[in-house]
Amino acid sequence: MRAVRCVGTSGMVHPVRMETIPHAGDPAGSPARLDEPGAPAVDTPQTTTDAVVAVVLGLLQVLLSPLLLLCWFERRRGGSDRWLIACAELLSLVPGPPGNLVRKAFYRGAIESCATRAYISFGSMLVNRRASIAERVFIGPYCVVGAVRVGRDVRLATRVSAMSGRHHHGSASGGVSDEFHDEGVIEVGDGAWVGEGAIVMANVGRRSIVGAGSVVTRDVPDDVAVAGNPARPLGSQAGRA
Repeated sequence: MRAVRCVGTSGMVHPVRMETIPHAGDPAGSPARLDEPGAPAVDTPQTTTDAVVAVVLGLLQVLLSPLLLLCWFERRRGGSDRWLIACAELLSLVPGPPGNLVRKAFYRGAIESCATRAYISFGSMLVNRRASIAERVFIGPYCVVGAVRVGRDVRLATRVSAMSGRHHHGSASGGVSDEFHDEGVIEVGDGAWVGEGAIVMANVGRRSIVGAGSVVTRDVPDDVAVAGNPARPLGSQAGRA
């Protein structure tokens, strides 16, 4: 509230009390801001797209329910991933963006997790139920991903093999067998890039780069570029765009 001086017709000055009209969403009189707590939510194109994709994935999961049930029974029995691999081989042959949606719908129910904004290209397979795919991951054509936790914004080029450790079927000292040896889950950190034809058998740090054709047998630290067989550091990626 404030006072304003007005001049009447007689020349006399009359004080007039004026009140500030409050904004409809703000009792204090200041306009409401969209970024303030309690402000009304506003749909963005990305939010709308995510909602549509989520609905499509849900419908596809209904269509894929026979395959998902087979994988569920296999998991309950604690056996191998044979049915998962068979389904992955089948669905890897669906081309283009529709194939990406079909594969994501299946893996969302068959593995640890698969994000809505991930992209899984033609010919690529996730062959271990403990695999997980985070947001904005791109998996190029003809990749094979085992028990690997793939972080946000990771890029896997064509024909990358991300394996479930280094000794799947034994070792030179212990002999080779048909039984699968569980070595846990390896990680590819957020923002890492893996070049074409690389083989990853150990952890890759955040924002690190693995050169094309490299074979990673030892853990790669954060912000490092490696290349070769076995992969060796080339330099730090810190501060590079």
